[in-house]
Formats: sequence, C-alpha cells, structure tokens
Amino acid sequence: MAFRIFISHSVAPKELGIVYAIINEGSKRGVVPFIPDRSWNPSEGLTDRVSSSIKDADFVLAIATGSGMHLDWLNKEILQASLLGKPLLIIVDDTISMPDDMKHIKIDRANPSKTINEASRILEQYGKDKESKELLTLIGIGGLLFLLLMGVKK
Repeated sequence: MAFRIFISHSVAPKELGIVYAIINEGSKRGVVPFIPDRSWNPSEGLTDRVSSSIKDADFVLAIATGSGMHLDWLNKEILQASLLGKPLLIIVDDTISMPDDMKHIKIDRANPSKTINEASRILEQYGKDKESKELLTLIGIGGLLFLLLMGVKK
C-alpha cells in the first residue's frame, strides 16, 4: 500500500513551486500526495474532499512561510489532522508563532543545517516501514532545502 501524505501550505506565490517540486519528487518514489486547493471558505469548515484526504493520509506535512496568504486554511487542516491523531509536522518561518504542544520546526534561514538536522530527526520517527521513513525524510528535507535556498535572509 502506498504512503499517503497530506500537504497543507501557506506560502507565497513564488514559493508554491517548491510545494509542487516536493510532490513531484515524492510521486516518483511512490508517495501518494494530496495538496488541497484553496477554493473553499475556511470560515465554513473543511470540505468533504479535504477532510477525507486528511483522514486517509498516513502523515500530514504543513509548510507556512511569513509571506504565505493561506494561514486560515492551513490552521483548519492542522486542527483536523490533530483531532484525527494523524502524525503531523509543521515547518514554519520563525516569524510565525506556534503552540508549544504542536510538533513543529522553525525555519532558521541563518543556520540551514540546524533546521535540516532537526527536520531529519523528527521525520525519521514517522513512516510505516523503512522505505516510507526514507521517502518522508527525503520529501521533508528536500522541501526545506528549497525554502532555505530561495528564502530571503532578514
């Protein structure tokens, strides 16, 4: 059975290509990704399609950058994943505040290796088997590398 990843995002339009590059790379390696569209109203709750995709996911990866415009959507998707007890990792810019009880990594653009090492450590904990752990780590680290390389130091 394929390893399913739900990828929630709130990134700038110029960073959206990163999200799709992560998905393309994962798809080549057998990951079944789902990236929700943003055509639904977050104040009305999740659509059935988004909700069932989170439910069917083996892992939820959320990516939020300071220049992202979809935090309301991302927050709803993260809440649903948490309520369902899904393994979840949130990768966020250091400008975004996060509750202490949510598993997250702050993107340290001044020290990329620190961010990547922390992500590797966390991602290696998840996955159904050795292959899915490697896939998840590859996808997460690849995405971080793209963000760190494209990101602007403040």
